[in-house]
Amino acid sequence: MRIINKFGGEIISNPHLANLAVKRIKEQLERNQKPVVVVSALAGITDKLGELGSKKDQKIFAQIIKEHEKWIKIHNLENENLRRKAENLKKELENDLMKVKENKESLSLKDKILAYGEKWSSLLFTQLLVRNEIEAELIKGEELIITDENFGDANILYQESLRIIKSKLKNISQLPVISGFIGKSKHGKTTTLGRGGSDTTACLVCAGLKPSKVILWKNVPGVLSADPKIVNPAKLIKFLSYEKAEKIGKVIHNKGIRLIKRKGIEIEVAYILDPQQKTIIGKNNLNNL
Repeated sequence: MRIINKFGGEIISNPHLANLAVKRIKEQLERNQKPVVVVSALAGITDKLGELGSKKDQKIFAQIIKEHEKWIKIHNLENENLRRKAENLKKELENDLMKVKENKESLSLKDKILAYGEKWSSLLFTQLLVRNEIEAELIKGEELIITDENFGDANILYQESLRIIKSKLKNISQLPVISGFIGKSKHGKTTTLGRGGSDTTACLVCAGLKPSKVILWKNVPGVLSADPKIVNPAKLIKFLSYEKAEKIGKVIHNKGIRLIKRKGIEIEVAYILDPQQKTIIGKNNLNNL
């Protein structure tokens, strides 16, 4: 069983939760499961990347670099190899920013800028796994997902992407850490998958690696009946049909729902602090748990 684990920015950004994410991966390995990891950018980074090119350009750029350097320091990951790779990403971003300033209307360049958040986070989380004695390999999302050129909300070329995923990941020996949210057009241009893009990446990878399931890890106990900030206590919903999850919209975004619905794949929305507290999303004929 392949377990496709998607960790969002809120989890990756928090040192305690990021270490819990590593623990969940170790637990799966101990059960002889085959985990795959998909990560989002650190919380707030994609928004900051979207602001680059404004009058506050240099200040925002410095904040982005500082947040990633702080993450490395907190997790005690400072080493020459990671320093060199992080520096290369920084230089690439600087070069692309210069191109944006010269051609502000380029949608393809804007997508390329937005993709740096996941490129950084996947690099850092891979190193965190390695530091915890887990053999992990970074896989760039654009190496797996082919899209059209609807920049900002690209549509996946489904069959082509599935063939690549099966070919590249089926027999991989190390644990794959995949940068979510990112694809590549047939012409080699970086694209982004729109809102909830990392969820979509996880669902697509799951569709290509059978048998498998997706776990969307959250810092809340699955899907709740109401906002716990407003209603206390809000009840845990143990099961949702694809149709109900699609109607709610906030659980997983429509592209991801369409992918898993097509293949009949089970999704768990699980609490990072206690995996037993979870919501299962699946076919109508599943029992209400």
